[in-house]
Amino acid sequence: MSELVRDAAIVLRTTAYSETSLIITVFTARHGRIGLMAKGACRKIKNGSTLVLEPGYEMEFVWAHKNSRDLQLVREQSLLNPHFGIRQSLEATVIASSALELLLRTQNDDDPHPELFLAATQLLAACESPASARWSVYWKFHLVLLSQLGFAVGDPSNFTKAPFKLSGESLALIRMLNNADFAIAARLRTTATAEREVTRWLALYLSEHLRMPAQPRSLEALRWVRR
Repeated sequence: MSELVRDAAIVLRTTAYSETSLIITVFTARHGRIGLMAKGACRKIKNGSTLVLEPGYEMEFVWAHKNSRDLQLVREQSLLNPHFGIRQSLEATVIASSALELLLRTQNDDDPHPELFLAATQLLAACESPASARWSVYWKFHLVLLSQLGFAVGDPSNFTKAPFKLSGESLALIRMLNNADFAIAARLRTTATAEREVTRWLALYLSEHLRMPAQPRSLEALRWVRR
């Protein structure tokens, strides 16, 4: 027997399954990461158009949940927020893509983290706003992720095996972000040096704990474009 489940979700990845169907990996508010099969998702509707799902879309899905299935069958889907504004900026696109990549790499199926889901929605909203300090919001998201994984940073100056020594500005930023909410993080402007340093430090810290590649591929791409 299957059970109908409704939940808000962030699309992490889509993979074509056939001419009309998609496999969708999502991070949901109450059920964690889920693999969904959306049959007929690419089929054109009456006016000749179709909803093309993209990573970063906030959606609401209804699926028929069955424990014995690896992919749950989508019954209904509705678009909550496509975050089109993110695609107007290369930096915003890279930061959002990096956050989604981290969720794909670190989250297990059916392992809910409501606080992390909320953090991801706040990051996407900040990436869409040109007035937001996007890097500071990304670091705040990274800190929430580490905390949810059981590797909370705390005060980085206390670590005997830190990835590398941080400058005074970067130390102060991480301490402040540990105690700040996303609204405050969105107002924290930093130098280019701190941007590079904090981003690399957090990536190496996560890599050392989970034994995964340090930088998300999208961040590496941004570094290449900036050269």
